[in-house]
Amino acid sequence: MGTILKIIMLTVGGYMLTVHLVYMLGNSISKEEARKKVNNAIIDFFSTSEMQPETVPDILCLMWEEWRELEQCFEEYYLKVRLDRCINHRDGTISLLFIATGMFPKYTKHIEIVMQFITKDVTEFLLQKLGGEYPIHIQTCNGYCVHIVIAYSKEGWEKIQRGLQCKQMEKQRRRGMYGKRLIKKPIPNSTKYLCLGLRYKEWHEKNAQMFVSIDLRTHPHLLLCGSSGSGKSYALNYYVWQLLNKHNLFTVWFGDYKNSEDFQYLHAESSVHYASGNDVEEMVSAYYQLFCDVRDKKREISQGQMLVLDEYPSWIQMLEMEDKKKAEKYKGIIGMLLMMGRSLSGVQFGVIITAQRPDAALFPKGGRDNFMSVIALGMLSAEAKAMVTDRPSELPRTTYKCGEGIARIDGMDEEIIEIFIPQIKYPS
Repeated sequence: MGTILKIIMLTVGGYMLTVHLVYMLGNSISKEEARKKVNNAIIDFFSTSEMQPETVPDILCLMWEEWRELEQCFEEYYLKVRLDRCINHRDGTISLLFIATGMFPKYTKHIEIVMQFITKDVTEFLLQKLGGEYPIHIQTCNGYCVHIVIAYSKEGWEKIQRGLQCKQMEKQRRRGMYGKRLIKKPIPNSTKYLCLGLRYKEWHEKNAQMFVSIDLRTHPHLLLCGSSGSGKSYALNYYVWQLLNKHNLFTVWFGDYKNSEDFQYLHAESSVHYASGNDVEEMVSAYYQLFCDVRDKKREISQGQMLVLDEYPSWIQMLEMEDKKKAEKYKGIIGMLLMMGRSLSGVQFGVIITAQRPDAALFPKGGRDNFMSVIALGMLSAEAKAMVTDRPSELPRTTYKCGEGIARIDGMDEEIIEIFIPQIKYPS
């Protein structure tokens, strides 16, 4: 009896010591997580099933309450969300089903773009919890539930691929609601970042959604250029839609000099300062006055401000025809905002401008160089190429369609990124 007792005590002590070592050596994991890892490793060791992976992935050690954290992410888009089930299918996949009570009214016409941001939320969650790369597959059921399948083994990924070959799922995939999303690097929090689009090659060659994003705190200025029909308008819609849904972090000032039909829906947005035609002058003056008041500490604000000017060259050329001094005044205002608007008293005064040709004459001397992000869509003019890179001969030889082009982002390892911008349909 004494020998058996000693064996039991040694076994228990060894188990507790192992848990403690896993806890101490783990990457900021709790004791409960360490215990689950050891338990799963013991179960795996004694299991005779060939379907069991050789090692227990960290993803299987996540607890129910941790998976439920995704509910809060999804409640940004749905009225109420609950995690209905979380199942390890033992074939290399985990499936989660979230039940929702309906989307917020402002999102009902934008299900496809909502799906992209749900993908980002799930990606962020996995990278935060696990720091690894997991292929994921997401689908919705008429906009009232979200079904997520995560593969953590080769067998699991093959199962997802077989499912995507189904005719019905293939049809939905082409509509943008199904497809594989390969996690290659951390996807930034959508409230602080602006998603510029998807990586061109990964999308067209692998159907993989890999986002290209900028941090609005350090990169609030964006120049969007391209010839007529290159996709500037729906790209701008894509960016404005994101700004309007960032938990009131930004106020949008939209100057629509040509009164384009593409932006008529903004009239109904109470959170947007909208102006068209000659009223753009008054709006820009008000924006600059707010900038000056904050700069001179006459006023305090908590929200970032974003000035969006569609077809900026047309507006400046009209001002030059009427009064050259007035044109120089407003070019000076834009130059000042580009130079000093990055961070002022903890908030950003950003500028987003669209232009067919980003001529240097449209800005004060050196002002154009203050755009931290530049996107050129469609077939590029010589001026656009020079704006994007000092070595235009090294640009990709790709023939771009509507919504496709290149991006230059200050601070990125890659000088040029080929980009694809998803299209969004807005209510008329």
